[in-house]
Amino acid sequence: MKKNTLKIVFPAMVFVSIAAASLYAEDGGSKVSIGGHTKITLLDGSAGVSTIGYGKDDTASDFAGLKFLEFIPFFKVNISDRLSLDVRPDMIINGIDGTTGATPTFGKAIGAQRAKTTELQFSANGFNRALVHGVLPGSSELSIGLLNTKFTWDYGSELFWEDEMNGSQFSCNPMMSDITGMGIDFEKYMEIGDATLPLYVAVLASESMTEFNYNPTAIIGLSPQIGKVKFHVAVNAGLWGSDVNAISDVKKAKHGQGRATIGVAYNHGIFGFRAEGIIGMIKHRISNSNSDAIPHGAYAKIFLKPWKRVHLCLDGNYVYYNFINQYNPQPGSELYVTITPSVQILTTEHSRIILQADLCNWKQNPWDQVDNYDKKLMYVRPTLGWRLTF
Repeated sequence: MKKNTLKIVFPAMVFVSIAAASLYAEDGGSKVSIGGHTKITLLDGSAGVSTIGYGKDDTASDFAGLKFLEFIPFFKVNISDRLSLDVRPDMIINGIDGTTGATPTFGKAIGAQRAKTTELQFSANGFNRALVHGVLPGSSELSIGLLNTKFTWDYGSELFWEDEMNGSQFSCNPMMSDITGMGIDFEKYMEIGDATLPLYVAVLASESMTEFNYNPTAIIGLSPQIGKVKFHVAVNAGLWGSDVNAISDVKKAKHGQGRATIGVAYNHGIFGFRAEGIIGMIKHRISNSNSDAIPHGAYAKIFLKPWKRVHLCLDGNYVYYNFINQYNPQPGSELYVTITPSVQILTTEHSRIILQADLCNWKQNPWDQVDNYDKKLMYVRPTLGWRLTF
């Protein structure tokens, strides 16, 4: 089945399932709940220096006002006490003329990357989540469908959503934290003395990094806790191959890939800390080269809650590639270093105003290309936005 066909058939199957479950609910057999996430910017801009030619740096700024960014409605059907259907379509504003969003890009003046024409579209997968979830005996759970796997805390458990308006290069990144795709996951809470040790296992038939071309991948993770300190370790391993177009062609994917992550978190009173690191390896992934792609990165966040409705956060993160262009790796290197202080004002339990400033020092060094001069992006991106969960 081709990629475009799946994009049509799978959503149709999901919504038919919702409709069927809703009809069943009318007979008292299940309960349907509706909610969602929404994200709106009140101010979003960038100002700084960008390399736009050999030996040529450009200083520019770019600011935008009120803008709807994302809406993720939740449809949850509790078919029984142990079985539920969880569907979350992901609607975002995308450029339709080949340009990108508000984040500056290498080789362009700041502001030149912003889309001239936009429209409301579904995200790449169409859904943030679309799965059937079951509670099994023995303190375990099973999910089948489109999964946002729990490879990391920041992206996999969606903790970044609570911290910042703009997800970092570490978090919202298919080379780093984001492992999303069609598959099955299993979570078991094992009792060891007085402690609980969560075990997480996932197997995907495809992964977003390689576009829906049936590249199998698996994840196993543990999240032990000692006192107030939490730990998280996970490994991911699988295959990739750009010529894989059908399930029967999986045998053609002869290149291995893998990632490992480790994290630590601590919370006590008004103070909190969380950090994670990732290193990966993708065999023969760099085009026009025999080299392997070896991305790595890390972040550390410090939290302070001086008042009930005021939360402060300082996020420092970096990402390094031994290539350029994460979606079509070419010879070269890229380094992203970002520091983000932010303040949140909780207007209600589920609504918050967020003010943050991304302080970015990014560098790109292409090799074997026409524009093989070094590029830099040094800029500040202030963002004032509103997030609501209902």
